Amino acid sequence: MIDINESYFSGAALAKVAGVDRKLLNRWLERGLIEPPRIERLAIRKRPMFSVVAIFQARLIKILYDSLAISASGSVLAGLKAERESRPGAAAASGLARLAKAVADEGWMWAVARSVDRNEPLALLAAINRRSNDTWRFFLEFDAGKFADRFGPEEPYAIVQVGAIFGSVYRDCISIYEGQKPKGPRSPQRAR
Repeated sequence: MIDINESYFSGAALAKVAGVDRKLLNRWLERGLIEPPRIERLAIRKRPMFSVVAIFQARLIKILYDSLAISASGSVLAGLKAERESRPGAAAASGLARLAKAVADEGWMWAVARSVDRNEPLALLAAINRRSNDTWRFFLEFDAGKFADRFGPEEPYAIVQVGAIFGSVYRDCISIYEGQKPKGPRSPQRAR
């Protein structure tokens, strides 16, 4: 099991796992839609490094952007107006980044990571809806039938399979991480 909060992954790894084009990733970074948990300082430039949680947030933003046709850049500006609450059922500011951060709770993510490590997927669902006051509301459940009681009779909502999405991101990150680890002791480099 790897630490889901540790920044092991480059921007290229995030782009690959999250399914975003590198140019789009750079635009998201410039606009603050996603924030790297750590910046690695190289000789002449800075390199953003990302955790499994950050990669999941980017993947969730991409999925919601693609499937709900919400302008990610416009929602960033709206999301900067108010802070989000990080508990299910609370209103989150309208930005997709704010929603992704609110949904990305360590409690359920660690549970899903452990279930992936045991090869017993955890089918966790999130129901989200955008409210008239330009905020998001979300709930987490294992049974989709319970969401109807959480929203009003005329409130539409979308169900997102956050457990499956996070599980996929976690598996891909483990593959990348294990590919980066040195295979046995290194032989010393000879001077030429």
